[in-house]
Amino acid sequence: MERVDASAAGLERAAEVLRAGGLVAYPTETFYGVAADIWQPEALARLLALKGRAPLAPLPLILPSREHVATLVEHIPEAAQRLMDRHWPGPLTLVLPAREGLPEPLVGPHGVGVRCSGNRVATELAGRLDAPLVATSANRTGEPPAETVDQVAQHLPGVDLAVDGGPSAGGSPSTVVAVSPSGELKVLRQGAIEIPDHIPGSTGPGSTAEAGADPLDGCVRDEALRGRLALWQPEQGYRFSVDALLLADFARGADPGWQGAIVDLGAGCGVVGLALAAQLPAARVILVELQARLAGVCRANVRENGFAPRVDVVEADLRRLKGLVEGASVERVVSNPPFHPAGTGRQSPDPEKAVANMELEVSLPVLVACAARLLRPRGRFSVIYPADRVVEVCENMTHHGLRPVRMRPVYPRADRPARRVLVQGRKGVSDPLVLDQPLVIHEASDIYTPEAARILSGR
Repeated sequence: MERVDASAAGLERAAEVLRAGGLVAYPTETFYGVAADIWQPEALARLLALKGRAPLAPLPLILPSREHVATLVEHIPEAAQRLMDRHWPGPLTLVLPAREGLPEPLVGPHGVGVRCSGNRVATELAGRLDAPLVATSANRTGEPPAETVDQVAQHLPGVDLAVDGGPSAGGSPSTVVAVSPSGELKVLRQGAIEIPDHIPGSTGPGSTAEAGADPLDGCVRDEALRGRLALWQPEQGYRFSVDALLLADFARGADPGWQGAIVDLGAGCGVVGLALAAQLPAARVILVELQARLAGVCRANVRENGFAPRVDVVEADLRRLKGLVEGASVERVVSNPPFHPAGTGRQSPDPEKAVANMELEVSLPVLVACAARLLRPRGRFSVIYPADRVVEVCENMTHHGLRPVRMRPVYPRADRPARRVLVQGRKGVSDPLVLDQPLVIHEASDIYTPEAARILSGR
């Protein structure tokens, strides 16, 4: 079995093997999968024989992008669209009515199973092939799924090539939900994402009221960066402030052609990560958001700005990102986090706003630990906090191996104390701290200073 790494060259080699009718193993956000070109009957037959899988058990697919769904199915019910908004990319397979002409091994009694993976390697490999990948697990039917390339070689010695993405996260396989043409939902397998079998008030058996909710209900469309960025956000509840755009400017760096990966932890409506995507057109961005409605708003904003496929949304607790975002894999992490420790000050009666403003779900130490785990050596973590927490921020960065290397105090006016501080820590370096020029937001006449106006326009 040939082995390649998950680099661009390695993925291109894997795509070549698939085009030639070979079988390729690759990592997903749960276990390793094995793929064949779905339009080559001999390759599909060989895959089924290798797994010892009955031809009547349909093979699920991982898509290059959400747009590919329409090429495989007759109709995308509204209930399916909403489940995609909430859970894609991620471990949720939707079984939808199949178009005529699809290969037999892909189609079961409920249709064809499709998903967009939260794993970069799986998505990029499908993109290089410009076709769906078979997403069946890399093991013989009935045996434990493979979590490493060595286990793939042991379980399926007939695989031609394996893309080594390191150990997979394991855990539960993808959840599988069938969606009928009328929008009725039926859970075929509970897995990594828990979907209730039935909730009263649903549109049909097995559907959920929550899944059917439109995340943009109660939202308004605003603009930022002088109209370069369109953003849906709640009219009431959590709304982004100037702080988010200050952080995006602080984190973006001087090179507009920078091509690395950025993770935005606690993305809200996605403003920080999307502002960086707008200003760094070659960068890849992952928006991580815990709250279901705001994650749906993030997905809507990605579509609104045409940022797919280079901007992904991961709906998850940042303490549980294993398998969703690879460790030590990104060059930059940003966060505009909750400012106030739990139990201090007045808590908003709006639950969404309360979680965004107070450390009810994630504390400063947990946030910094997560950023440190995600960053590559020499990677940068940029945050904005109230100025009175700057010592706490620096102590936590140092504790987790992030050297504070840059700081910029933010003043509402030149004659008032700093209210915010922008801090950047760098992983595994010993560089000295650089104190940037103070940032003053308003002139005495309440107009923006030239520097603040530059930042808010995205220049």
